[in-house]
Amino acid sequence: YVKFENYISYAEDLMKHFIKNSITIYGPDFISHNIHSLLHLSDCVRLFGSLDEFSAFPFEN
Repeated sequence: YVKFENYISYAEDLMKHFIKNSITIYGPDFISHNIHSLLHLSDCVRLFGSLDEFSAFPFEN
């Protein structure tokens, strides 16, 4: 997945932008654990591959 690092980094920047603007638009209470977890998706992709190739829930596989 190294060849896709530019896409992963771009997606990471977009998610940070979304979260930053969400706080401005909806207020700090909008940022729940689920929204915060978006910040970690790019790291998961770097570790485990594309999002459609792994799951947080074993029963989904």
